[in-house]
Amino acid sequence: AEGVGYAGLGAEIKKRHPDIVGIYMTSFTVYDSYRVAQETKKVDSQIAVVMGGPHVDIYAEETLDLPCVDYLVLGEGEITVTELLNALEKASNLSNVSSIAYKNGGQRVITPRRPLHHSLDGLPFPARRLVPYRRYYSLIGTGNVSTTMMATRGCPSGCNFCYVQYGRTFRARGAKNVVDELEECVGMDINEFFFFDENFTLNKKNVLAICDEIINRKLKICFDVRSRVNTVDENLLLKLKKAGCERIQFGVESGTQEILKAMNKNINLEEVRKAFKLAKE
Repeated sequence: AEGVGYAGLGAEIKKRHPDIVGIYMTSFTVYDSYRVAQETKKVDSQIAVVMGGPHVDIYAEETLDLPCVDYLVLGEGEITVTELLNALEKASNLSNVSSIAYKNGGQRVITPRRPLHHSLDGLPFPARRLVPYRRYYSLIGTGNVSTTMMATRGCPSGCNFCYVQYGRTFRARGAKNVVDELEECVGMDINEFFFFDENFTLNKKNVLAICDEIINRKLKICFDVRSRVNTVDENLLLKLKKAGCERIQFGVESGTQEILKAMNKNINLEEVRKAFKLAKE
């Protein structure tokens, strides 16, 4: 976002001189993510490199074996990374921190997983003011300042190709909590949002409550959501439209029923056609 590039990354790290560099890793950004770790260690081998993200979840041992990686945060990171940083600052026993991985005398240590967060409303909003948030926009959006959000976590669908980073248990934030975050962003001149939930429309009652809260507060926003074709209907789509939804990303995956069945999508082509037709209308 800041146009630093690998060429300027070392200088940026040298200027900021951080104690720790945290890096997000997906399977398709493995090389880029690891390059950041390498550039960090080139500047100062004492800077701790912490990795998180879905690839780390799946391949914890392999990621930990990479020479420039010191610690892994596994699963949902809000509480875990806080406890890890506190433990490092106080030089206390890392084995007491759940959901992390690290090396001890050359041996891998992976601590037990902590339970999923069920009280999502208790988590603080992202501190967007600490990053150059005005540089972020959506490639398929309006071109205005944009940010991502999540109103829910988890997806109970059993598609066999998918790694659900937030687990199969569906958990939702309250409508007021979601729209409080939207309103905070609007106060920062952010008016475009991408809801990154695995399936934003799974709980229709919750979606309608969020839409009503947006409408009642007269927030002038636009947003994208991700959905399945069998979790929308005309009433829901009309309310989403009224609240400012401009784009829906439907997970269809294939136009062949045989392949849909093989992937355990649990949808049919008629549902696909109906959802697209309703959304278009």
